[in-house]
Amino acid sequence: MRQLIRASSTPIERHVKIKSETNIYDPQWETYFEKKQDRKWLNSLNGKKKVAAIWVRQIRICPICKQRFIPETG
Repeated sequence: MRQLIRASSTPIERHVKIKSETNIYDPQWETYFEKKQDRKWLNSLNGKKKVAAIWVRQIRICPICKQRFIPETG
């Protein structure tokens, strides 16, 4: 069975602009670009699947503080 995909069913994805004063080759901005790459990876489908797999494998418990992950704590 084929299904018609409507434009209204596609979620809107907002893009974050890169700050104008940044330089990818300047070590001062390294953490900025790492965080940007992390956000991009987590928002991708592949990233979400990997994070979900790790979450399930750890039985939804933080390996450091031994507390359960809940929506409020992230």
